[in-house]
Amino acid sequence: MAVAQQTPHQGTVSGQVTDSTTGLPISAVTVQLEGTGISTLTNDEGRYRLLLSAGSHVVKFSHVAYYSQRATVVIAQQDITQDIRLQPSLIEIRGIRVYEKAYDPAQQIIIEAIARKKQMLAKLRDYSFDAYAKLVVRDRKKPDSTNIFLIVESQVTGLWERPDKYKQTVVARRQSANVPADAILILFGDLLSFYQNRDEMGSQRIVTPLADDALDHYNFYLLDTIQADNKRVFVLEIEPKNQVDPLYVGRIQIADSSFGVVSADLGWNDGVRLTGVSDAHLHMDFAQFTNEYWMPVEIDMAARFKLAVPLPGFPKDILISYVASLHSYRLQEGMPPGSFGEVAYEISPQADKVDSAAWNRGQTIPLTTQELRGYARIDSIQRARPFVKKALPLALALPLFATTQHDLFHFNRTEGAYAGLGGRFNNRKAATEIRAKAGYAFDARYWQFAFGATRTLSERQKLTLGAEYHNEMRHRPTLSSGIGGNATLSALFFKSDPFDYFREEEFSIYSGIKLVDRTRFSLAYHDTHQQSTPTRTDFSLFEKDKVVRDNQPILDGQLRSVTTALTYDSRPLLRRKGKDERLFETQYTNVTAEIERSSPTFLNSDFDFVRYAVSVDRRQQVLGLGTSTLRAYWGGSDKALPPQRYFTVDHNVWSFYSIIGFQTLGEHNFYGNQVLAVTLQHDFGRLLFAKSRLPFMERIPFTLNVHGGAFWTDFRDHAPQTGDRGLWSARTAYSELGFTVGNLTPFLVPFNLALSFTWQLSAYDTNRFSLGWGIAF
Repeated sequence: MAVAQQTPHQGTVSGQVTDSTTGLPISAVTVQLEGTGISTLTNDEGRYRLLLSAGSHVVKFSHVAYYSQRATVVIAQQDITQDIRLQPSLIEIRGIRVYEKAYDPAQQIIIEAIARKKQMLAKLRDYSFDAYAKLVVRDRKKPDSTNIFLIVESQVTGLWERPDKYKQTVVARRQSANVPADAILILFGDLLSFYQNRDEMGSQRIVTPLADDALDHYNFYLLDTIQADNKRVFVLEIEPKNQVDPLYVGRIQIADSSFGVVSADLGWNDGVRLTGVSDAHLHMDFAQFTNEYWMPVEIDMAARFKLAVPLPGFPKDILISYVASLHSYRLQEGMPPGSFGEVAYEISPQADKVDSAAWNRGQTIPLTTQELRGYARIDSIQRARPFVKKALPLALALPLFATTQHDLFHFNRTEGAYAGLGGRFNNRKAATEIRAKAGYAFDARYWQFAFGATRTLSERQKLTLGAEYHNEMRHRPTLSSGIGGNATLSALFFKSDPFDYFREEEFSIYSGIKLVDRTRFSLAYHDTHQQSTPTRTDFSLFEKDKVVRDNQPILDGQLRSVTTALTYDSRPLLRRKGKDERLFETQYTNVTAEIERSSPTFLNSDFDFVRYAVSVDRRQQVLGLGTSTLRAYWGGSDKALPPQRYFTVDHNVWSFYSIIGFQTLGEHNFYGNQVLAVTLQHDFGRLLFAKSRLPFMERIPFTLNVHGGAFWTDFRDHAPQTGDRGLWSARTAYSELGFTVGNLTPFLVPFNLALSFTWQLSAYDTNRFSLGWGIAF
C-alpha cells in the first residue's frame, strides 16, 4: 500500500511559550508554519518542537486566550531555539452583548456552523496527515513522577479520500518497559467524526453538536463573545435535551463570519455508558488551513477509572490521559493509485526499530520532565526486579492461560489430559509462515503432532499456497463451537463436552486468493485417514458421580475430498507486522459459502458425497434503539454423509466463538445431513429502561438483551450409518426465546454480572427453561 511520505527536514525549531505577564508556561498553544498544514502543540510545560525544511519560515503561535504572535525563523543544517511570550487577550469586546441563556442567537450560529460544515465536506476530496499520540496512565494514589504507571507513544501517518476511504500506518512507537509493544495500540478513528451526524463510541452512537438534526437533541446558549487570533469567536453552551440518548454536554467555540469550529470542550451525559469511568473529558482544537478547511490539530482526552475489585499488579484508581497532535496536513493533493484497500490500519514492521534521531523528528510534543522521570523509573524497576517477582505473575496466570490454548493443554473424555508445545515462525523476507506443534495425550497414550507451512506469493492479491500434515485427535465440526472450539474448562470441571472425537491422520494442500477487497476464495485437497476412538476417562473436578456422555463412533476409512469456500467480510483489517486481523465494527456483514466433494471415482475416496453450507452474520443498529445481530446457517448434502461430516447443532458450553448458540439443549446435540438454523438477538443496552419515561425505571442501571432462535435438522436420502441409533434430529423446528439482564453489578468493576433467562418454545425432551450467568469485563 502506498502511504504518504514525510517531507524531509533539515532541522527543528523548538522552545517554550510563556505568558508575558506571569511568566508561566502556556500549554496547548498551536504552533503553525503559516500558509501550510504543518503544526504542533505545546506540552504542559509550554514546550514545543516543529519540524521544518531548510530556509526562512514564518511561524504563528496562537491560543484562544492570547493574542497570536508570529516569528520568522531561518533553518540551515542545525536546530534552533525560539522562545515566545504571548500577551493575554481581552475576554470581552466593546459593543458585543453577552447573552444570558439566550437561545435564538445561539440557534442561528449553530445553523450557520452546520451549513458551513456541509460546504466544507462537500469540497474536501482528500487529505493526509502525520500525527503524534501519547497515552499516560497514572496511579492516583502515588505522588509526583512515581504516579506514572505506564506510557505508550505512537507516530502515525494517515490518508483519507471521499467518501469513506482511509488508511493509517503506525510508523514508529515506543512504550515503558512494563507494557508489551502490542498490548496497547493507539489508532486514530475518523478525524472528521466530529463533523458527522453520529460519533461512534464502541456500540454507542453519540449525536454530534454539528449533526444535521442537532437542534432536535440539544439546546444551545450563547454565553460569550471573545477574541481569538484577532477574530471574534462565539462561545456556545451545549445542553442535552434529555439524558436518555447518548449526547455530549459542554461548550463549543465557533468563529465569526467563517463559522468554523475553533475548539470543543465536552463531556458526556448519562445516556453514554462508561462502566467504571468518571470525570471523562474531551477537548479538541481546530485550525484553519488554506482559509477554507477547519481541521483538528489537537485531541485531548482524560478519564478516571476505578476498580472495585483489584487486579494483580494493576492500580485500583487510575487516571488515563491521552493527547494527540495532528500536523503536516496535506489537503486536496490527490491520492496515489493503490493507496487504499481492505487494510485500514497497519503497524509498520519497522515501528519498533526507529532510532532516536528519527523518533525525535516525529515526536512533535516533547515529553514533560515528570514523564521523562516516569520512563526512567519504570525502566529501572523492570531491570532491577528480581527474577522471582518477574516470574510469579506469569506462574499464577499460566494454568488458566493454558486451558484457553489448545496446543498447550486441553482435556476431554477421549484423550484425557493433553500437554504439548506449539508455535508459529514467520520469515517476512521469504513471505513464509511455518507452524509446528507436538504433545502427548495421557489417557489415549499416544503422541500427536502437526506441522505446516504457508507461502504468500502475492501480498496484493493475498495469493497463498500451503501444505500441512497432522496426526492428532479431532472433533466433528459444530454450529455453536465451530471447528476450533475448546471445551477444556467445562469438561474438566463438569464433564460437559459437546464434541464427538475421532483420530485423524491427514495431508492437505491449499491455496487462497483475494478476488476483490474484503473477499477470500480458497481451494483445498485433503487426504485423510480417520478412525473411531472410545471414551477413556470420566474424570472431573466437581461432578464425580455424573455419567459422561458417550463418544459417538464414525465410519473408519480414507476420506479424500476437495473443498472450496468463498467469504465476504465487511470489517476492516489491522495489519500487525505482516499479519492481518479483523477489527470490531458496530455494523458489519460476514457471509461464507463452502462446498466439499468426496468421490471414489476421481479421488479414490472411501466416501461419496457433496456437502455444502452457507453462513450469514449481520450486525445492524436499529432506529436508535440498540443493535441487532442476525446469525443464520444452512447446510445440506446430495447423499448420505459419514458421521464425521454430519451437521451438528451442539449444546452450549464455554466456547470462545459462536455462529449459532442455543441455551436450552441441556447436554444434547442434534444431527442431520440437512440443517437450517437462525438466531436473532437485540441489545437495547439501557435504552428501554431510560426511554420508558417512568421515574422509577429511568434510573435503572441494568442493560437488556432479548434473544431467540430456531433450528431444524433431518436425515434425507440417507442410509443409516454406524452409531446413528440414539442420535437426535429436529424434524420439526426447535425454538427458544429469552432475555439477558446485564450490568447487575456496576459497582463491581471490572467484573460485571449478567443473568440469562431462556424458555424452549418447542416440545423436545430437553430443558424447558435455562438460567445462565456470565461475567463481562
